[in-house]
Amino acid sequence: MSEHIKVILADDNLDFCQLLQRQLKSYTTLEVVGMARDGVELLTMVREKRPDVLVLDAMLAKKDGLSVVRTLRESDPGKIPAVFLLSSFSSDSVLAEAMTLKVDHFTLKPCDL
Repeated sequence: MSEHIKVILADDNLDFCQLLQRQLKSYTTLEVVGMARDGVELLTMVREKRPDVLVLDAMLAKKDGLSVVRTLRESDPGKIPAVFLLSSFSSDSVLAEAMTLKVDHFTLKPCDL
């Protein structure tokens, strides 16, 4: 049996996380291994579950999404999961920081799942 791609979702909107989780279930190679509601919880989950992919909102409570990515890059730059950053707003500074942090994909919300 092939190994699944492990995904963690992080958004303070639980309904959005659950909707995204249901959508991802249609992909048999993906497995959602956790859902975090804030950046501190997300960092703990990443360390425990070692996901392959993070789908996170830029604006998380306690520690925003870009700070989470920065922390992961600083702590172990070679082992960071692929990062899909979602945001309900776009600014040049957010995009510039996302590019500096080598975010893999940036999508504005609402988005077509």
